[in-house]
Order: sequence, then structure tokens, then C-alpha cells
Amino acid sequence: MNSKRRARLLRAAGACAILASVAGRPTDARAQAAGADARTRGAADGDVTQTASLEEVTVTANRRTESVLKIPYNISATTQQQLDSALVTDFSKLDQIVPGLVYNGGGIREGGSQNGFILRGLNTDRTSTGDLPNLTVAPVSVYIDDTPIFANLHISDIARIEVLRGPQGTLYGNGSLGGTIRFIYNEPDPGAFAARVEGDASQTDHASGLNDSINGMVNIPLADALALRVSGGRTFEHGFIDAKNLFVLGADGAPILRTPSDPITSLPVTTSAKDVDDSEQTFIHAR
Repeated sequence: MNSKRRARLLRAAGACAILASVAGRPTDARAQAAGADARTRGAADGDVTQTASLEEVTVTANRRTESVLKIPYNISATTQQQLDSALVTDFSKLDQIVPGLVYNGGGIREGGSQNGFILRGLNTDRTSTGDLPNLTVAPVSVYIDDTPIFANLHISDIARIEVLRGPQGTLYGNGSLGGTIRFIYNEPDPGAFAARVEGDASQTDHASGLNDSINGMVNIPLADALALRVSGGRTFEHGFIDAKNLFVLGADGAPILRTPSDPITSLPVTTSAKDVDDSEQTFIHAR
């Protein structure tokens, strides 16, 4: 009996030892895998820490150069690189990258006569577009560098766009209750010659041709502390509206009648024209 019991106890102890060793292997593997994952994450975090860096953005919102982090009010500063990445080339696309900004305009066909910027919901004009300029003072002022003027710009060769949410009357006058938008152009560089040309094309539904745009920049050093920088270009938007029943005019400018002998009841000769709303914008900026 004692010998049989000892044999059973020995067999049970051996089985327990085998089970313990088998069960311990996955635990060790999992621990090793977890350690490897932690080391990988640590290395990745270290790489991110070493490679990630924030570039300081300087602005001139307070009429002096300072970091955007020191401005004591709400301001957005968008660089040319950010504008290019978002494909922002005119005012109609600017609200895609500036939070809270709305632009209500009819494109270049308005000839730059409508300041349709809306900030903080402040607006004094109609929200529909028209051919006549608004007679009220817009609540958002627009500055090109340090000059208060509104022009429907093709956004090109811009160092940055500063959007100052209002009121900004202390520095930018009574037309900045909603805020101020400043377009800061790149300064001439006397250190090196530089030039750039770029263009694009697009298609509008129901138009019979392509839209196209081309613009460029040239920077010419003239002296150690003097340079000339010129940017310009052309934008053409193909029309898509067809006009019918247009009067045919004679040499004297009067409509030509179908029955010239009956000027009282005769109808005028009419014609039609395609794509009557073509628009073209040419711009140049030198400094």
C-alpha cells in the first residue's frame, strides 16, 4: 500500500510539474511580446518627440512684429503654404480654412465692388449678390498690407492672412466692428533672385469652354538693401448663361425692324448669344 501510494504521488507531482512548465511558456511569451511592444511604442514616441516641432508664427496685428501667441484677442494667421495646401486662390474659398468667416460674393463678375465678409455674424448688407455696390459701411475692414482698401484679390504671393475678430476700432477704424482681415504680401528680398509661374484649368457645368488661371512672381535684387518684387496674373472664367431674343442693332444703334416699312407694329430682328457671362480679371502688384 505504501509503495503504491508513493508511486501515485510521484506520478501526480510529475504531471503537475509538466503542466506548470507548459502553462508558463505562453505567459513568458506574452510578457516578452508586451515588453517588445512597449519598447517599440517608446521608440516611436521618442521619434515623434524628436521630429515634431512647432514653428512660431509672427504677426503684425498690433502694428508691431510679435508672436501670435502673445496677441490678447482672437486671431487666425494663415500662411501661403496652408493656402496652397487647401487650394485657396480667391475670397470664395477663404472660409474653408478660417473658422467663423463667411464670404458672400458673386466672384470676379462683381469687379471687386462688394465687401461680403461676415465675422461673428455681423452683417449690414443684403446676403444676395447684385450689380450695384453696397452703400453701407461693411462691419469687416479689409487691409492690403497697411492700406485699408477692398479689392477682390486673386490670392497669390501672400506671406500670410491675418483675421482679427472684432471689434478692432482702436487700430483699424469704425469699419471693423466685426473684425479686420489683413492680406500681407511677401516682402522683396535683396539677397537672391527668385521667380515662379503657376497655372490651372477647370470646367464649369453648361459652359462651352474651360476656365483658366495663370500667375507668377519675380524678385529682382537691385542693391544690397534694395529689391523689386512683382507679382501678377490673369484669371478667366468661362460663361455658362445663354441669352435669347437679343435685339439686332443697326449702325445708328437702333433695333433693326423685320418690316422697316411698318415701324409701328413691326417686331425687331432678334438673335441669341452663348455664354454671355464670361469674366476676366487681370492683376499686378509691385513693391
